[in-house]
Amino acid sequence: MSAHDECIAYWQRVRSFHMDQNGWVDIGYSFGACPHGELFTGRGLGHYQAAQGTTAGNSDYYSVTLMVGGLEVPSSRQITAVRALRDHLIDLGLSAEIRAHREFFDTECPGRVIDDLLRQGAFTSAHHSAFQARSPRPQDFFDAGCGGAGRGPNGMGDAGSAR
Repeated sequence: MSAHDECIAYWQRVRSFHMDQNGWVDIGYSFGACPHGELFTGRGLGHYQAAQGTTAGNSDYYSVTLMVGGLEVPSSRQITAVRALRDHLIDLGLSAEIRAHREFFDTECPGRVIDDLLRQGAFTSAHHSAFQARSPRPQDFFDAGCGGAGRGPNGMGDAGSAR
């Protein structure tokens, strides 16, 4: 993706696929972070998400997709956006735990590159670190529409899941 319009189109395609092919009420993810560092709201806060593949994973965690795949390396702006989102969730009183998608069911996701970044702590930062000034604020999240229903999870998730 080279232009942000491509990120928006990608998010809309995934949302349509999840709704039309899977029969879900919305995109499976709670949030997405594009290479430009923009945060997309999927199901958002307080809605049961569908990205983890297990009932407990979907009810107990929020999911965050990095909108990359395979061996792609997330941009520093994506990492900063996830850190800002995590800080926001901590401010709301949610747990800071981060888990990989593969910890919920048998999958290769999030792949070696992101898995290595998770192990290195790339998506965690000191709460209210220097990233705060340059990071998107929750009111800046791009909202591409939200459906979703169900009980609210108590965490984050997918590039890692935080609870």
